[in-house]
Amino acid sequence: MKRPVALVALLVLPFLAHHAGATEPVKPPLGGLLTRGVPNSTEAPYLGGFAIVPSWRDLEPRRGTYDFSFIDQRLATARKYGLGVKFRVIAGTEAPDWAKSIGGAPMPAWDHQRKVQTSIGRFWTADYQSAWRELQSALAARYDSDPTVREINISGTGVISAEVMLLMANDKSPVTGKTNGSYWLAAGYTEAQRRAALVADIDFMASRWSHTRLDLGLHPIQSLDSTGRVSSSPTATLEIYDAARAAHPGLIAFNTGFGMPVINGQQAALRSIYDGVFARKAPMDLQTLNLGAGMGDETTVLNWAASHGIMSLELPSGKEWLRWNSSLLNSTNAKLKSNATAAAPPSKSDATAPELRVTSPTADSTVASGPVTISGTATDDNQVVRVAVGIRNASDQWLQDDGSWGVGETRTLRPAELTTVGAKSTSWTTSWTPTERGSYAVVAVVGDGSGNRTSSNRIHFTVG
Repeated sequence: MKRPVALVALLVLPFLAHHAGATEPVKPPLGGLLTRGVPNSTEAPYLGGFAIVPSWRDLEPRRGTYDFSFIDQRLATARKYGLGVKFRVIAGTEAPDWAKSIGGAPMPAWDHQRKVQTSIGRFWTADYQSAWRELQSALAARYDSDPTVREINISGTGVISAEVMLLMANDKSPVTGKTNGSYWLAAGYTEAQRRAALVADIDFMASRWSHTRLDLGLHPIQSLDSTGRVSSSPTATLEIYDAARAAHPGLIAFNTGFGMPVINGQQAALRSIYDGVFARKAPMDLQTLNLGAGMGDETTVLNWAASHGIMSLELPSGKEWLRWNSSLLNSTNAKLKSNATAAAPPSKSDATAPELRVTSPTADSTVASGPVTISGTATDDNQVVRVAVGIRNASDQWLQDDGSWGVGETRTLRPAELTTVGAKSTSWTTSWTPTERGSYAVVAVVGDGSGNRTSSNRIHFTVG
C-alpha cells in the first residue's frame, strides 16, 4: 500500500557520516506498563519498567563534575526486579545555574506545571547546546552499553519538560507580567536557531547513544516569530518526524498527553499526530495524563493503547493505579510487551544492509531548469522502510531546509516517497526545484527496519 510522505520537510536533519551499509546494534525497545517513580515489590509485577527522570542540575552541578548516583540507585532497583528503564533528563528550567548563565544572565521563566517563577538559559544557542552535549557524552559513555537502559528521550531543547516541540512561550508570569517568549526575543532568540538546535540535538544523540533507542516527543510544534506570535502545526511535527526517521531509523515517537480527549478526538490536532504515526507503522510510546488532568476511564485508556500497537505506557503519577483491576494491568502489560517485540525487533537479528540505486538524474547528465525528479530503486533482504536524499552544489555545500547552502560534511536529507513501504524491493521518488543553473550532485540514503543504512555515491549532474 502506498504511503505518501511529505517531500519537503520544514526541518531536515543533518546525517552523520557513516560507512555504507554500517549496522548499529540497538537494544530492544522498552515494552509494558511503566511508572514515573521508583517501583516497589508490590508494583513491579505489573510493570515492564519505569522512567528515570533526573534534572541536568543534579547530574552536573558544576561543569565537568558529574554525579550519577541518582541514576545508579534507580538502576539497582530495576535490576533487582528485572525491569528496563528509559532516561528522561530535564534541561531548560532544570539546567544548572552555570548552564543557564552561558551567553548572559539567566532569563526569568514561568513554569506553569509547578506554578513557580524560575529561570532558563539560552537553550537555542550553540554554546548552551555544546554544554548539553558534554553531559550526554558522559552519560552515553557510562550507560549506552547497559542492557537495562533501553531508551532515552531527546530533550536538550526542552523548556520545562522533555517535550521539545512545546515552547511555553506564551506563558505569562504573574510575578513579572511578561511572557517567557518576550525574554527570549530580547536575548536574541530566533525560530531558525531553535530549529537548528533541535536538529543538532537529535543528530548528536543518535551519534552517542548508538545502542539505545531514542524517543522524540511529538506535539503540534509551537513556533515563536520575531513579533512574539506563537503558532502551532501538527503537519510540521510530522514533517520533522519523517526527516528524523529518515536519518535515524528506529526513532520512537513519544507523547505525554494521552487520555480520553485524544481517544474521543477532542484534541484533534494531537490525534492527527497519533494517526500519522500509526499510518507510518512506526513505533510509539505514550504517557498518560494524570488522573486529575483528564486521563479518564482507565479500562478504555489501557485497552486503546494495547490495541493500537503502543509499546510502553507510562501510568499516572502516584499510586492510585494500584487500585485498578489487576487482570487489566497484567493483560495490558503483556500486550504492550508483545507490541514492542513486533514493532521494533532487535537490529542484531539483521546485519544485512539494504541497497539502492539512483536512476534519475543519471550520472553526468544535463537536465532542464525547473523541477528536477530524483528517483531510483531500493532493495533489502527484509524490508525497505525509508529513503532520503541530500543535494550538493558546485561549491561543495549541502542544500539546507531554508534554501541556503551549508558548508562542511553535515548534510541535510529530505524524505522520498516509496511506492511500497516495507517491501523487499521498491521504487522511490522526490523532486527539487533549483533556483539557478549550475553543477550539482545528489546522494541518496536507504534504511531498513533494523536500522541498517546505506548511502549511494554522489551522482553529478548539471542544470542547464
